[in-house]
Amino acid sequence: MSSSAIFVPVNVVHRLAVAVRLFDIFTGETVRTPMTLAIPELRARAFRASDNTYRFQFTNRDVPSGGPFTLTIEVPSGEYESREPTQVPSLPIVVGHPPPVIRPDYLLEFPMWPTRAHKLPAAETAVVGRVISAGATDVTSLRVFLFEPPGPPPATPYAYTNGNGEFLFRLPQLHAHMSGTVPVLTATLDIEIRDAANAVVAPVVPASVVADLGRTTLFEFNVP
Repeated sequence: MSSSAIFVPVNVVHRLAVAVRLFDIFTGETVRTPMTLAIPELRARAFRASDNTYRFQFTNRDVPSGGPFTLTIEVPSGEYESREPTQVPSLPIVVGHPPPVIRPDYLLEFPMWPTRAHKLPAAETAVVGRVISAGATDVTSLRVFLFEPPGPPPATPYAYTNGNGEFLFRLPQLHAHMSGTVPVLTATLDIEIRDAANAVVAPVVPASVVADLGRTTLFEFNVP
């Protein structure tokens, strides 16, 4: 007795909706820490590609239309957090030039903020700070700018305080070096703090600090 199998070909078509790159606000580098990205309105979850982007694709159906859509980001390790709104403006993506389609056409990029749980590379300069209020200032979600004088501070990067007023500010561009025959092992940094309304919080005491280059330095800052 013989039997035969019938093989029915199945066509599987994946349609890319959007790709997302998450980068460290202080370094600009792509964050490699595993995360979970989702668009709840579409019940869609992204998969992590080999280039550490996160891609939303729809199988055997068209990309949904509409928007904007909220993008949720979860970081199981707690090393990074998303502190500002993340949205996919609209779908499907409209490419405004003739073929071929290129990678940036479908790519959205959003900053991420390292937390105190983040493991810094060896010999990187960083400041771990705590903002302490005398009572008038809510120390949660303040934006903190640290910069070499003179000011004003650059528009970015900046850190966010957590519920305890703590923050991590990476300074990977600052290294110990030689000035002639003299080793330079510290850097003076000014500080500016802004509240949720983008108003400058003042005075901040101290108004400047001396950070150790190639190390993490801890400081406390007092505000009204």
